Amino acid sequence: MVRRSLLNFRDPEPNVRQMNRYSAGSIVGILLLWELAVRGLEIPKFLLPALGTIVSYVVAKSQLLALHSSMTLLEAGTGFILSSLLAVIGAVVGEVFGAYRGLGFLIAHAIYIMDTPRVFASIIACSLLGLSFVGIITLIERRVVSWHISAERR
Repeated sequence: MVRRSLLNFRDPEPNVRQMNRYSAGSIVGILLLWELAVRGLEIPKFLLPALGTIVSYVVAKSQLLALHSSMTLLEAGTGFILSSLLAVIGAVVGEVFGAYRGLGFLIAHAIYIMDTPRVFASIIACSLLGLSFVGIITLIERRVVSWHISAERR
């Protein structure tokens, strides 16, 4: 007879389903406790509104929330673009100081042996890598955020 445990790697499905039920039950329990605590303890609305009040506000003001959410999505896309550039810069700087592979290491090694063409070739490769990240994220942004200003220009 095979012993079953929570760490059974051969058949993870029953354990995942059981964990999902516990997670959903916990969320429902916390939300119910929130509603009961706010109403039972008569907590002022400005301090902690009841869950029902929040849900009714979301339903009543859904267009306003959608408008402002779309702006936040645009700003998040801009943040992804900037972070992709900074990620390349950060990776290269990290490689300069503590790696044995990568473009940063290649730049540092080329400077050490005074191989100027290799330095510039590596810098160009870093630039192309950063620009390719920006291009990929911009393409994704244009497909996901169809109302973006660049879509209006087309």
